[in-house]
Amino acid sequence: MSLYQHYILDFDRTVFDTEAFYEATAGHANMFTPRIWDEFLTDDFIYPDVAAFVARAAGARFTIVSASADKYGREAVAYQERKVRSSWLGTRADGVHIVPGLKGEVVKGLLHTNETTVFIDDSVLQLNDVSKRAPDVSCLQIVRPTAVVDISISSQHLVIYSLETIS
Repeated sequence: MSLYQHYILDFDRTVFDTEAFYEATAGHANMFTPRIWDEFLTDDFIYPDVAAFVARAAGARFTIVSASADKYGREAVAYQERKVRSSWLGTRADGVHIVPGLKGEVVKGLLHTNETTVFIDDSVLQLNDVSKRAPDVSCLQIVRPTAVVDISISSQHLVIYSLETIS
């Protein structure tokens, strides 16, 4: 039995090893276009602890809420959508939402009455927005070993370093 009934997960740097992907695709012509996924498999960059985490949380709902960044060009949303949906977790998820900015309103809209929900993200900015807009949601900041952490924004959230610490 899972501690939470609904897990809302960020994708990049939460379940997807973005730094390893950037290293593998450095200088590639299709770097931030959906066509990159014709040559690379999203699942090759999913962190190793994700499968065991999902198995331990059997029976819980999973939703992915991922941000797209305009700085990656006009195909940014399509790139992110294809990346997430082509992964085994994207096909397992109860929903996938690609948002162009802060995630708080989207997370708030995903809540069900009497359902314990946790939101897991690496971004303090996103966690703060979710806490503000959906105060009943537990928020966890995940800091992966290779991730760059923005220490200019203070975090009041519990920090985890792996999904192995959650059931």
